[in-house]
Amino acid sequence: MCYCFTAFAANADPVNAVFAGLAGGMSSEAWFHWLYHGEGGDLWRGFRRETSEMHPIITGIGPTEVFLHSHRKITGLADLEGMKIRTTGAWADILKKLGASPTVLAPADIYTALERKVIDATEFITPATNLKLGYHKIARYIVFPGVHQPTHANEVVLRIEDWNKLSEKTRSRMVDAGKLAAMDSFLGLGMQDLAAMKTLRAGRNEWIEIDPSIKARVTELARAWTAEQSAKQSAKGNGWMKKVSASYWSFFDNWTENGIYRVN
Repeated sequence: MCYCFTAFAANADPVNAVFAGLAGGMSSEAWFHWLYHGEGGDLWRGFRRETSEMHPIITGIGPTEVFLHSHRKITGLADLEGMKIRTTGAWADILKKLGASPTVLAPADIYTALERKVIDATEFITPATNLKLGYHKIARYIVFPGVHQPTHANEVVLRIEDWNKLSEKTRSRMVDAGKLAAMDSFLGLGMQDLAAMKTLRAGRNEWIEIDPSIKARVTELARAWTAEQSAKQSAKGNGWMKKVSASYWSFFDNWTENGIYRVN
């Protein structure tokens, strides 16, 4: 078995970037609905089983990340121009469209690169983890909200042949365990993040809330990116990107239009 974050396999197939949680896309609440009671979960399983002969169990759903720990002040789209930003997945392609220079670094290399100003800014995970890693100690600005990663999910995968050897009762329990882990990790991280934010906001950093125009532009570019990738994959005979991204944005639009009664 393997526990994975799918964004690291985005170059192998862009569908993995969608299942990692798209920039400018669904909130955590919408994400839970699409994955567990919408089409998301079935599409994820179908994709993984057909393309890699693996069976996935969705787990490890996370809350919104910090947009950036930055040496430069960012309030609008123009401020991203020319910035060297550590990131990964589809967000790297979208950052290029915003005029930034994305840099892919292993987690262990981020602190040193930020400290030496090899990069201007970094995104990584949520406030609690970033606090432990100390990015706030070397970058003056903390930029929010994390429109690049509103939520995310991980998966546990095993070979179909091994999955099929398990009893129906065991498979059912494993799926339920994945759901419980998803919810428990989401709530646990959320509580840790609240505590971390209290500590971070009492520090010396300057907090910057990005202009709403950034989120709108990121969503626009994310849609364009999925459409572009869908066309490329379809030309290769792979229809999964088109199918998954169509379902994703359809649910996003439905949630946006008909979820107006909800408190955001």
